[in-house]
Amino acid sequence: MIKSYADAMQAVQNVFYPPTGSRGVGLYRAQKYSFGFDEYVKSHVEETVLILQVEHIDVLGDLDKILKIPQVDGIIIGPYDLSASLGIPGKFEDKKFKETVEKIEKKTLAAKKALGVTLFSPITN
Repeated sequence: MIKSYADAMQAVQNVFYPPTGSRGVGLYRAQKYSFGFDEYVKSHVEETVLILQVEHIDVLGDLDKILKIPQVDGIIIGPYDLSASLGIPGKFEDKKFKETVEKIEKKTLAAKKALGVTLFSPITN
């Protein structure tokens, strides 16, 4: 649940190795227990996709700044928590909810970042 620029930067820190982030650099099978470390780190930087889940109205204050973070590849909107943060849980047809989603959508696409939304399909018998 990204609510601020600080939250977004913490996500970058958690995902990327130094010098970009602060992810631990222990010995793992993926890097061949250090024998393929340089190759692994290079591919990690090139191939990692960071998508932030936006689920709170507070994010709007920092969204422009968040979208300028080079390591952020996109945004996924969490509609239930977002609507709850607006005081209208689950009211997706409410004008306030629709306007908020539209703001997030416009800003994200203008920044040329990927945009998605969490969808749920009820299972019925």
